[in-house]
Amino acid sequence: MLTKCPECGHDVSTTAEKCPNCGAPISSTAQGFIPEASKNVQVIEKTSKHYKAQKFYSIVLFIVGLILVGTGASNNATGVKTFGEICIVTSIIWGIVVSIGSWWHHG
Repeated sequence: MLTKCPECGHDVSTTAEKCPNCGAPISSTAQGFIPEASKNVQVIEKTSKHYKAQKFYSIVLFIVGLILVGTGASNNATGVKTFGEICIVTSIIWGIVVSIGSWWHHG
């Protein structure tokens, strides 16, 4: 690919460090040359927002379960403690299922 020398206007290769005609330094980025590979950069999320939201909800459920277990244990409320334990187990299973689903669909 060719560009113009900023000093003499002579055609110069974009890979050249200096102009072969006048010796002026050639800066390909200063000339406005952007390599083709960097023009169309696109960020790709490997994990969809659906799986991220599901993971977040499972973490919230786990924290709620810990709080319920702690409150149930300190107040001797067996029902609250049991419900907290169920929340913890459910959140762990939910998190595992979401992780497997995320891996399965997004590698």
